[in-house]
Amino acid sequence: LSALATESAIEANTRTLKIRAIVKGRHEELVSGGFAKVSLELGSAAEPIVIPTQAIMPQAREKKVIVYRGGTTEFKEVSTGIRDSTSTRDAVAVP
Repeated sequence: LSALATESAIEANTRTLKIRAIVKGRHEELVSGGFAKVSLELGSAAEPIVIPTQAIMPQAREKKVIVYRGGTTEFKEVSTGIRDSTSTRDAVAVP
């Protein structure tokens, strides 16, 4: 199971946070738009890599960025984490 928060803050009145969960496999008890009470174990994250959203080039099947190293440039495929209108956090190069 992976989860991604779709809101930037917890709703003060209801103490809720809207998330999107990605579940592998078939689970008939899960329905789209449903509610669940969950517990999250939060660990310490490494320093995130933050890049401007405009630097990510969507392709047909992947996302790429241009990396400048040692006087040359190359395209690198990336997977992205949390994204808003101005920046993307945790852009990770795909091996």
